Amino acid sequence: MVCIYCLENKSESFFQHTEHVIPKAFGTFEQNLTLNRTVCDDCNQYFGDNIELYLGRDSLEGISRYHYGIRSSKEPLYKRVKMKLGIQGELEGVHVILKDTDASSDPEVEAINQVGFFHPDKQKYTYFAEDEIPDRQNLENQGYQLNNQKIVFYGDLELLVEILKEKGINIKIEKVFKEIQNKPKALVPVFVHARIDRTIYRGIAKILFNYFAYNVDRYFVLKDCFNGLRKFIRYDQGEGDRYFNIKVGAFYGIDFILQKRKIPGHVVLINWENNNSDLVGKLALYNAQIGLTYLISLCRNFRGIWIPIQHGHKFNPDNRKIQTVPYSDVIV
Repeated sequence: MVCIYCLENKSESFFQHTEHVIPKAFGTFEQNLTLNRTVCDDCNQYFGDNIELYLGRDSLEGISRYHYGIRSSKEPLYKRVKMKLGIQGELEGVHVILKDTDASSDPEVEAINQVGFFHPDKQKYTYFAEDEIPDRQNLENQGYQLNNQKIVFYGDLELLVEILKEKGINIKIEKVFKEIQNKPKALVPVFVHARIDRTIYRGIAKILFNYFAYNVDRYFVLKDCFNGLRKFIRYDQGEGDRYFNIKVGAFYGIDFILQKRKIPGHVVLINWENNNSDLVGKLALYNAQIGLTYLISLCRNFRGIWIPIQHGHKFNPDNRKIQTVPYSDVIV
């Protein structure tokens, strides 16, 4: 048997794991779309350790899982994702992370170790996480005030004071205000900044390549014209921008008509474009919530025996159902 990613011919004993089109991190469904004896165990393990781990725990989509009560046993990685409070006033811009709560409750946030410096021109505090605090000269050049009354600490006070000393900022703590306990809960705006890099590109591309493999026969998936994307996903080879693009506007059915994304969950589409010469996959994880569509070029300028490919599905994490997308509703 030939693995669709490494293209190695292996015995059936190397294909013990199944491969889900939508990773389990983004919901479990009554009848998931699953690849059997298609991706070898070595590739399956590689993807779990090097791609899906980060897509599920360190991406905009990974953070969004919390809104659906999908919690990981491990907290997010917070290397590609940064979150800040959007409250007006002194707390504006405070760095936060998701708090470990019960899956049935609403997501909560808590402040991380950080220091806030007051800027007299802006008349507001700017907060720096412990690993991002600039040195004294840099802060003074930017016009920040570094006296005791204009510095705010959140988190481990002793640790932060030591970090400031290393940055050339020596201060004496005169008062410590403890956080008020048992405060009433309130909804607060949180701004999320997410960096989409090659690892996330590859994770998105893998979902769409799996979906492609699910909908066509193995012989067609193994064609040489798909080797470029195959190597990008499995071996991190090639230029990611060649395969990857992002669209913001609504692109499907009622979403397009209303010019607002209303369809919950995930939408996956694949079809031929440009006079049936380019095969393109489209993926919107948490379509209504995030509002981004990832476009992956599976192959360009196809040469060979053409076959019709036009498929689409909706994945709803709320009711755990998967529905076929009528292509008459697709706006491309």
